[in-house]
Amino acid sequence: MDDRFGKYMARGSFPMIFLLHDQTVVSSFAAVPSDDEFSSGFMRVLHQVLAGPLLEAPQLPEDDVPDTSVQLEEAWSLRALTGETIDLEDLRGRVVLLNRWATWCAPCIAELQTLEALYQTVPEEDVAVLLVSEEEEETIRSFIKAGEYALPVFVQEGSPPALLSAPEIPTTYIIDPNGALIFQHRGAANWNDETVHVFLRKLVARD
Repeated sequence: MDDRFGKYMARGSFPMIFLLHDQTVVSSFAAVPSDDEFSSGFMRVLHQVLAGPLLEAPQLPEDDVPDTSVQLEEAWSLRALTGETIDLEDLRGRVVLLNRWATWCAPCIAELQTLEALYQTVPEEDVAVLLVSEEEEETIRSFIKAGEYALPVFVQEGSPPALLSAPEIPTTYIIDPNGALIFQHRGAANWNDETVHVFLRKLVARD
């Protein structure tokens, strides 16, 4: 028997075991799980497995931060899961990395751990990392709770500005402190790569 299984049984807990590809993932409960607990446990497993693939870093400009005059002129209100409402204009003076995603999107889930790691390491006063979804608030809240993410997650209110309305998800946008769109990337990526950190530091220093 796998040592992990014995550890769970010794504690009197009930292991939930998933065999996915070549991985064995174990989640445990203190008692026979309810439907909600089972669903939550499955989500934890899903997050572990999908976060496993090696993602490539986004293809950021190698030499220097590009100059741009593409300003985000349209207002866009976002409602946080904490209840507060912000507008993108409220974040002027900070670099914004905004990721549009959904809970049902496997590539979105695959890159969440890298976004979480980035959020945990960049200075909050200089860089704002935002996740934005069109889904129902309770759907998003349950997903974030199951994955134990600390990322700031927002529900969009109204249509996004034209410059931030790519139909694909995930799509990630980087906006400079003056409100200009500097970079966008469509598809999953490793957002905790050192090249991303360097790029964000250059944007902060340029302000």
